Amino acid sequence: MPTKLLIVALTFALSAITTADTIILNSGRRIEVERAWEEGGQIKGSIYGATIGYPKGQVESIERKSEYRRDEKEMLGFDVWKLGMGIEEVMNVSERNDIPLRKEGLIGINKHFHPSVRKNAQNATQFYYDCELMGHWAKVKLNFTPISKKLSKITVHWHGLNAKNRTQFKGEIEEMLIKKYSAPMRRTEEKLLFVRNEWEVYKTGNISMRSSSSALDVEYSDKILADQETAEIRDIQGRNQEQYQRKDNDKF
Repeated sequence: MPTKLLIVALTFALSAITTADTIILNSGRRIEVERAWEEGGQIKGSIYGATIGYPKGQVESIERKSEYRRDEKEMLGFDVWKLGMGIEEVMNVSERNDIPLRKEGLIGINKHFHPSVRKNAQNATQFYYDCELMGHWAKVKLNFTPISKKLSKITVHWHGLNAKNRTQFKGEIEEMLIKKYSAPMRRTEEKLLFVRNEWEVYKTGNISMRSSSSALDVEYSDKILADQETAEIRDIQGRNQEQYQRKDNDKF
């Protein structure tokens, strides 16, 4: 089937433009690549430093779209972290600042950076560390996209707040966020147990403060990175499904 080229333009204005292509297979599966081209009867694509290829007859079309790369100052951040940082940069920043980063799910007692955390850099998507913040112990969680390993979400979680000081503490955090980002654009109550305030920042950024009777979360995220994470998860699921089908095809 002839290759179709579909141009999709994004409508919001950000700073610099780069191109990204999507290979669409006859099965409907979509594979996002940095660049797609035809070579030797195959449709090939470059993705994260590697080259993949599919027989031309298996490809329905190539979709080319314009994406926008934002200036770093348009990306949300917390402390030494900026959304969009790569995993290696995060490891280097952790080492320079002696942050006791750990893979999520592992319990450690180290109070300093340990080089062994680098072993998990390419196979884990969630890391965390504990620190004292605003006079209370907090857990800072860093979430990464599964393939490109970009920092997609930062969550600061305070827990064990007692009734005596939680209202005042919540007010202090909210006041700081309002001072920096203005008043929240949305306030909601969830099942009468949680209250959530949300700020929209830099067109695609989002800050969410969620409070309960004993805990408080402040989450930094970005819509474009969230969309990228969703696309990468779909890509992994699609590849796994193809592997299962090839493996089990002869059993039926």
